[in-house]
Amino acid sequence: RELKSLQQLNLVENPYTTLGPAPIFQPLLNLRTLRFGSPSLREIYKNGLDSLAHLDEVTFIGSNLSLYENGSLKAARPIGLVSLSLQNLFQNDPELVSKVLQDVSHPETLLIIKDAQLRTNTSTEPFKATREGGTKSLTFQDSCTTDEALTSFLTVMDGSSLSYIGLEDIHLIGQGWWQKASYT
Repeated sequence: RELKSLQQLNLVENPYTTLGPAPIFQPLLNLRTLRFGSPSLREIYKNGLDSLAHLDEVTFIGSNLSLYENGSLKAARPIGLVSLSLQNLFQNDPELVSKVLQDVSHPETLLIIKDAQLRTNTSTEPFKATREGGTKSLTFQDSCTTDEALTSFLTVMDGSSLSYIGLEDIHLIGQGWWQKASYT
């Protein structure tokens, strides 16, 4: 049975390990808000988001993701607000994080990164995708970073169209090495 009138769907913390490759979201033509993912989720494939023209908000939890198919979080048009909780993947699999950010980065998208661990220069490399996607607004929430990683982030984003950076409930650790940030 189809749910064409459904506007909000919350699948957060459901214990599924794989999402897709069947176009499970495709019939939800009027979906505006989608929340999904959990620590159990390991693989995500294209799943029909690219057919949703009314999607305004996506929350995705993929802290233990090991496989991400390009295009899995790409919607039919830019999503207004995307919130990602990828936790240690910035450290452990920055290439996978780059693929995710490539799909959701757009000038019209407000991007929120939650629960991230940004401790090294490598952990900030995925943000090249947000720069290339033209992201203008980026907020970090409930995250931990070092002065080294934050300086590296500023270097990566130098020359981008980013006009807003929010730091909410951030734990900053390090030795105060800000010299490299002085020119960005």
